[in-house]
Amino acid sequence: MATTDWQGLIFLIIGWTAYFGIHSILASSQVKEWVSTNMPILKPWYRLGFNAVALGGFMLLLGYQQTIPTAALWDGSGWSQVVGAATIAVAALLAWRAMRYYDLGSFVGWRQQESRTIDPPEALATEGLNAHVRHPLYTATVLLLIGWIFWSPSLVTLIVVALAGIYLRIGIYFEEIKLVNTYGAAYERYQQEVPMLFPRLSRDGKKGMRNR
Repeated sequence: MATTDWQGLIFLIIGWTAYFGIHSILASSQVKEWVSTNMPILKPWYRLGFNAVALGGFMLLLGYQQTIPTAALWDGSGWSQVVGAATIAVAALLAWRAMRYYDLGSFVGWRQQESRTIDPPEALATEGLNAHVRHPLYTATVLLLIGWIFWSPSLVTLIVVALAGIYLRIGIYFEEIKLVNTYGAAYERYQQEVPMLFPRLSRDGKKGMRNR
C-alpha cells in the first residue's frame, strides 16, 4: 500500500486554494467593473481569457495531483469504480441537460465578441432543470465530486474534493447575492419557490416549491 507524500499534498492544497481564490477574484463583479472602466479593450476577451486561465490551472493541478503518492481509503477496483463511473455519467448527463437552457456562447466567451461586453444580459433561466433546482450545473458538480471519490478513493482525492466542496458552497452564496442584485424581486421569488441544489418532494408527491 502506498504511503502519502505529505509535502506534495501540502503543496497541492496550497495550489488548489490559490486556484479557487484566483478564480473567485477574476469572477467577481468588482474586477469586471475595474476592467470595463480601466481596460475597456479587454472586455470582449475577458470571458475567453478567464476560461483559458481556469482550464489551464485546472489541468496543471490535476496533472500534479496524479504524481503524488497517496494512501488508498479502500480498494478502488470492482464495485467502487462501477459506482464512481455511474455517478460521473449521471453528472455528465445532468450537466448536458442543464446547458441546454443556458447561452453557450456567453458561457464560453464568443458571444462577448458581438456584444463587446464582459457579461451580456441574459434572461433568468427558470425552465428545464432550473424549474427543479436553482443551480443544476452545481448539482452536477456535486455528483461529479462524489463519483470521483469512488473512482479514485485516496486521501489526496478526499482532501481535494473537500476543498472543492467548500469552495462550491461559498461560491454559490456569493453568486446568489449577485443574482439577486441582477434580477431583483424575480430572483427572490425564484429562491422561495425552487430549492438550491436538490429537488425535494412535498407531501402530495409533487416537487417541493417552498424548499430552499
